[in-house]
Amino acid sequence: MLQHYLYNKLYVAVTISKIFLHYIIILYIIATQVE
Repeated sequence: MLQHYLYNKLYVAVTISKIFLHYIIILYIIATQVE
């Protein structure tokens, strides 16, 4: 049961990281287009 809990935490962390990375890339593209 503990392993399942840890895998759940890891999955959430990876998902948040992916969303955060996409958000940074979009902001970077917008910033470069404004200049």
